[in-house]
Amino acid sequence: MKNIYKKTSLAVAAAGVLFGWVACTDPIEISPDTDSSALTEAAGLYAWIDVIDNPRMKTVEVRTEPLVMDLQVSMSREHNAIASFSIEPDLSQDLVDQYNTAHATDFLALPETALVLEDDGIMMIAPGERKSYEFSLTVDPRGVDEGTYLLPVKFSSTTEDVTVQDRDAVKYFIVKLLGDMPSTAKETGIISIAYIEVNGFNPLNAGEWVMADSGKPFFDIVNIFAANIKFDSETGSVYLSLNANVQHILDNRDKYIKPLQDKGMKVCLTVLPDHDGVGFANLPDEDIARFATEIKAVVEAYGLDGVDFDDEYAEYTSHDIPGFVYPASSVPFGKLMYEVKRIMPDKLLTLYFIGSATEGFFSDIDGMQPGEFIDYAYYAQYGSWLDVSEWIKGMDRSQCGPYSWDMNDYGDDWMMTDRVRSDGYGVQVCYDLRSVDDPNVSDGKYEYTLDIISQDLYSEGVVHTGINHAKDW
Repeated sequence: MKNIYKKTSLAVAAAGVLFGWVACTDPIEISPDTDSSALTEAAGLYAWIDVIDNPRMKTVEVRTEPLVMDLQVSMSREHNAIASFSIEPDLSQDLVDQYNTAHATDFLALPETALVLEDDGIMMIAPGERKSYEFSLTVDPRGVDEGTYLLPVKFSSTTEDVTVQDRDAVKYFIVKLLGDMPSTAKETGIISIAYIEVNGFNPLNAGEWVMADSGKPFFDIVNIFAANIKFDSETGSVYLSLNANVQHILDNRDKYIKPLQDKGMKVCLTVLPDHDGVGFANLPDEDIARFATEIKAVVEAYGLDGVDFDDEYAEYTSHDIPGFVYPASSVPFGKLMYEVKRIMPDKLLTLYFIGSATEGFFSDIDGMQPGEFIDYAYYAQYGSWLDVSEWIKGMDRSQCGPYSWDMNDYGDDWMMTDRVRSDGYGVQVCYDLRSVDDPNVSDGKYEYTLDIISQDLYSEGVVHTGINHAKDW
């Protein structure tokens, strides 16, 4: 995506792919692993819209300048004549209501005045080709209130023997108009994540590391570690538990969370099991839906940007709780993550690749690949390397962190962060970040280590502001 305004003909049309399916409210079903698309495409000629610079159509963030997205029409095979297509928005309340009902959201339709589409939404593919020329959709935020909007789009073929399948006929953008909020994005596109153990440390320390030249925050996401999934023996179901430290951070979001968000950083809540035999990998379907709703309530109540799952300490094999799934596996875990993303499509969903997650996620859920609803996943064995994307169907390296770094346990003579960038990965995790003046952090260690990481990832140094935040609660 580019923040460059193209002068194009005004049209009320758009296309994209972000949760562009209409999910039902029935129990989640796991579809077979077999990919039959090649068989169906052999019987017909199909077309769809690609969003070139955002292929999985994560939430589109627009600040003060118009944002240009590059789109392209693709076909399953060549056609012997010109094939023509049309895209147009449908901002009617029916589609918006249908989406909001299916996803338990309350988005408003993006105003037509915010849209400019090149060539009035008419695209063509030349004979013998499979792709159209690139064309642009511009979202112009000027004159539109800040907020999160829904942009439903219809895509159709005007060539008789070229078909648009039902799954591609109506797609959605989720567009966040953020006004003058800063962006943490760097040119390489790699994101850096800081885990903060809030039982002992202040999350504000993550905001005191900035890029030496641009002044942008070094960290893009801060994970508050951690809330727990726990079992209530009286009700027989699970609930989200917030210990006193996590609760204090959330209750005082204006002091500990908002200052990070005001710098453009995302703040998410990590959830992990708590030694009582329940976790993400043995939940029955009824608890999946209930627990996902509880997570959403906390994320929205405290203005968080998403949730991070860490499947440690469940002790699945030490307990036998009636009604729960045994043996525990990644199947219930995948269902839970899907359900969380379904009802929070505008929020981040990230995965610490440990525990049952290491079985992998290879099955579609309600027609979606796991890599489409999990935004980022990262290997949890510090100092070791694993391409997590190979274990999550539909995930590519840009969503993956193969090499996490413990800020306090390891030396730097064998760091491999240069490979994160050179091999095309998109995530770097730094675990257990503390204040520079913490007595257990040796003098200069953080400055030296983070500068190496920053040079490897961004070809730019990182500096500390000199401000340290102690635990003051």
